Amino acid sequence: MKLLIILLLFVIKSCLVESTDSHESSHESIHFKLTRTNYSDYKSLTKDCAIRPIRKMGYFTRALPTALIIHGYEADYKSEMAKELVKAFVSRQDHNVIFADWSAYAFDDYSEITHEIDHIASVFVYLLNKMMDDGYDLTQVYIIGHSLGAHIAGRVGNLLQHQNITLPRITGLDPAGPLFDYPAIKKKMFKISSSDHTPLSKDDAKFVDIIHTNAGLYRGSFISHGHQDFWPNCGVFQPHCDECKISKIFKDYKDCSMCSHIASWRYYAESVRSTVPIFEAERCHTKILMRFFCNGDKTSMGFHANENAKNGDYYIETNDSPPYSK
Repeated sequence: MKLLIILLLFVIKSCLVESTDSHESSHESIHFKLTRTNYSDYKSLTKDCAIRPIRKMGYFTRALPTALIIHGYEADYKSEMAKELVKAFVSRQDHNVIFADWSAYAFDDYSEITHEIDHIASVFVYLLNKMMDDGYDLTQVYIIGHSLGAHIAGRVGNLLQHQNITLPRITGLDPAGPLFDYPAIKKKMFKISSSDHTPLSKDDAKFVDIIHTNAGLYRGSFISHGHQDFWPNCGVFQPHCDECKISKIFKDYKDCSMCSHIASWRYYAESVRSTVPIFEAERCHTKILMRFFCNGDKTSMGFHANENAKNGDYYIETNDSPPYSK
């Protein structure tokens, strides 16, 4: 009996990975980081671990909805995006907060990673099913994905639909454009789709909202992927990015692109921290010179986006410095 208890304790301890500064490089180390009270206090759920011990330790509550955050290319749990979004959701105290960590792949060659999205998404679905086996209703899961993470989120939603489970919402934060925009055009215009490079779409959840901040220029997508697509400052360059000033843009083009690309999660984090809807946006008829062709229909961008608002493309202007919402 004592031997059995010791073995059980060993298994539980080996599954509950404490926060650490070491970088996990194995492709097997795709996992969920379940956060409780702050960014640095988490436990990891891997394919080989049960969620019940984690739940009993207070890192997960079955009665609460879950915010599942997925990072993008060349990012991990140490990234600023992870810290800001996890902290924002933890401050609300009304969601389980899970960071989906696929950093074991995220620093590989970009084009190679795009062919691994189905595999990465399937591991996340496996982990979500472990939550379901523990009695959790997966229709309470809300996924937020940045860059490549937005397309992974879409594949998770799509795979769950094969189990007759439809997620309530996916938010894409400047979904990656390279290698994804052309398949999206084929699907939109010619109804042709393939399993490779399948982008996030409004078919992947009941409500899909997108924030575009570097559309079509180096990193972000210029395709409207969701029910509601938001284009702050026309969705290409963001005004708070010093690198995007005329005097610097040709010299620091990549820096301008990166600053604008990550602006999507900066805006989103601000909306999560707000207890009321902010970032009021107006629906427009076209994305070309869109600010001049809007019709008065309004809704909020970010966490408080209203799924009952009219579908379409929305324009919004932001401040040059935080708080970004006017």
